Amino acid sequence: MNKVIATIFLVVFVSTSFLASAQEKFLEVIIKSIDNQQKNVKSYNVSITTMEGVEFILKKPKKVKKFFLPAGEKYFVSVEKKGNHTRFFEIDLRNIPEVYQLNKKETLSLTVLFVPNDLDVPIPVEKYEFSNRYNRVVKL
Repeated sequence: MNKVIATIFLVVFVSTSFLASAQEKFLEVIIKSIDNQQKNVKSYNVSITTMEGVEFILKKPKKVKKFFLPAGEKYFVSVEKKGNHTRFFEIDLRNIPEVYQLNKKETLSLTVLFVPNDLDVPIPVEKYEFSNRYNRVVKL
């Protein structure tokens, strides 16, 4: 009897762990950063803030160019490099059907063009959200 209970517990634990990890990695965000001369930028910081005000700051090591966002939240992402305008992104992952959260992984590639602070140019917020029409994350 104890073996049956242990087996059931193990199956439930593994299943819920798998589902939780699947939800935690719904969207893979890949950043390609370049300067105004089209050269790759190697060091910058990424700040990710949820609607609830929880903030994470990623200091980009030279070889890491991606991070993951779980579904069910709206994120505000800023990419900063000293001496350049900060780039802003809004990624809305709130209205994703559960079947996609569990069975589909998305990839979003962001190209960040760093513009020096001394240039007076408008820096728009790029907005993305999950589209039920296309069943993927799209730019608005």
